Amino acid sequence: MEGMDKGSMEPEKTGRAMKAIIPAAVLAGLVLLLLGVAYATGSIGNKKKALAGAIENTFTQSLEAMGKAWQLEEYQGMFKDGEYSAEADFRMGGLLQLEMLVNGNTQAYGAKIDLGYFGSSLFYAQLYVDKGELLLGIPYISEYVFRVDRETFEADVENLARQGLLDQETAGYLESLNEGSRKVDFKDEELKQGMLEIAKDVKDIFYSLEVEGCESRELTVDGAVRSCKGYRAALTGEHMAAYILDIKRVYEKNEAFRDYCNELVAAAAGFGSARELLGYYDMVGLLEETASELGEHSPIDIYFYTYKKRLARIYAQPEEGTSFEWNFYGGSFPLENMELAISGHEGEIKLARRGSLSGSAYQAEYEVEDSWEDITVTLEYDKEKGDFRFQGYDGYGGISTFLLEGKLKKSIPGKKLVVSIDSFSLGGEELLAGDIKVTNQCGDFELPEGERLDITKMTQKEWEEFLQEIYGNM
Repeated sequence: MEGMDKGSMEPEKTGRAMKAIIPAAVLAGLVLLLLGVAYATGSIGNKKKALAGAIENTFTQSLEAMGKAWQLEEYQGMFKDGEYSAEADFRMGGLLQLEMLVNGNTQAYGAKIDLGYFGSSLFYAQLYVDKGELLLGIPYISEYVFRVDRETFEADVENLARQGLLDQETAGYLESLNEGSRKVDFKDEELKQGMLEIAKDVKDIFYSLEVEGCESRELTVDGAVRSCKGYRAALTGEHMAAYILDIKRVYEKNEAFRDYCNELVAAAAGFGSARELLGYYDMVGLLEETASELGEHSPIDIYFYTYKKRLARIYAQPEEGTSFEWNFYGGSFPLENMELAISGHEGEIKLARRGSLSGSAYQAEYEVEDSWEDITVTLEYDKEKGDFRFQGYDGYGGISTFLLEGKLKKSIPGKKLVVSIDSFSLGGEELLAGDIKVTNQCGDFELPEGERLDITKMTQKEWEEFLQEIYGNM
């Protein structure tokens, strides 16, 4: 990679991205195949039409049913203009009071926090952020308003790292965070366009698949054993390589999609930030290498089983020692009860969902299990009363890890929503209770008042003197 001494790379890091991206690409190819075929219409074979219809019915019927369970349709698109505000008033442990106010739009963000004790303020802070600067005022610590120049942030942080005030990994993370957040105003729409292009490409791949009937299977659907029709689709190495090259094409021309992919691969490969990843890899070259390797992959037979024009099971074995199995047990909608299991050379991960809808009462349980832990989250919601309850458990020990219960109040449908929290606890200890009011309008911004201090431009000596001053004020 240009500008880098590859001989100095850490050996364990040089293989991370490739190890992460190839299994992810195969799995993503399988999942996107499922989602993309919902677009497959026109002059395709009867078996492809039947399979595409079953996939489409499974996902669209489930999404519609889950939306109706929450009855929040009027709030869809609530933040389409990019404006929002949230006001919170919490009681903490019966003694402390916490008040928060957040305002935002596509250009700026502001926040205030006030922690009080029996009517007296213990801590107050005020934040303002736009593309050019960050301002933070904490009167109880310093009379100065801390300022960060976002235009020169990268050079300033590198200077701090050279002085030994920051390590390189932290500096890289901060630079990546600053760069990404400055693009937030256009990212969502551009990312959506990139995803739509990928979906179209996946549809084209589906058109070229060989789909044929296979032996039916007896599977459990909607609470009983059913005879389910079988289909086999052959996904070749050429298909997977074409999919990766389509990602490369969109990656090169769509900045938001490029940033998204960088963050995704960085997280999967264990890097601290996308910037650190890009210090080791040329992502375009990595995608080309991945496509080349996948192009040599032997064909993968994906087996689909359907019942009443909905999916009942998907199964694939990409290679020896790996498998992908998704069972759709149904209920009041196809995905109400299901189990997804992915097995690989390093272990197995399972995701299960169990749910029921009776009158206005909606219940669901989600469980994630791998070789190291088992986490369960339960959900109860009454769509008429608005009462909700979320609870998490450590599945192996049966210990409650968190509990959140309260009520949703539709103050102004589509414009204002109030979340009343009766209790939020962690590890059995209650932390807070109170209300959060959310609207789709941004209020006026208040900038912290005081003399501004550019903290990223300070020398080591200035930092030492400043920290001593803060210590004396506390």
